[in-house]
Amino acid sequence: MSYSQGEEPIYNEITEVKAEIGRVRHGLAPLMLQLLFLILFSGVLLAFLLQVPKVPCTQDQEEIYQELMQLKPRVDLICRPCPWDWMFFHGKCFFFSITKRNWSYSLTACQEVGAQLIIIESDEEQSFIQKMNKIKSHLWIGLSDMKHEGSWQWVDESPLLPR
Repeated sequence: MSYSQGEEPIYNEITEVKAEIGRVRHGLAPLMLQLLFLILFSGVLLAFLLQVPKVPCTQDQEEIYQELMQLKPRVDLICRPCPWDWMFFHGKCFFFSITKRNWSYSLTACQEVGAQLIIIESDEEQSFIQKMNKIKSHLWIGLSDMKHEGSWQWVDESPLLPR
C-alpha cells in the first residue's frame, strides 16, 4: 500500500494509541480484582461484626417489650379488624363466599376457619344481610331447625327470639 505524504505518521499514531488502550485495559484487570476483593472482605467483616452478641436487656426493657407484644394484636385489630377478603359491619367480620354450597357444607366450611354462619342480632344486621343477599344473590344464615323440627336455633345453640 502506498501512502501519500503525511499519511504514514497518522497511521503510526493511531496504532500507538490502540496499543496504549490495550495496555490500559490490561492494567485495569488487577485493579478491578483488588476492588472486588476489598468489597467482599468488607462484607465478610460486616457480617462478622453483626454476629457479635447483643447486650442483654434490662428488666425494664424486657417489661416494656412484653407490654408492646401484648398490645400488638389490639393495634392490628384497630387498623384492620377483619382479614382482607372479609367485610366489617357493626363490630363483626363477615365473609361472603363466591362458592355456592348447601347449608351443611357452608356450616362446616365456616367451622374449619374458626367462624360460624351469620347470627343476626339486630335490625341493622338484618338490613345489612338483606342488602348483601341482593348483591351476592346467595348466602346462608346460621339458623335452622335441624335438631328439633319446628324449634329454630342459631348455630351457637341460642333460640330464635321474637322481635
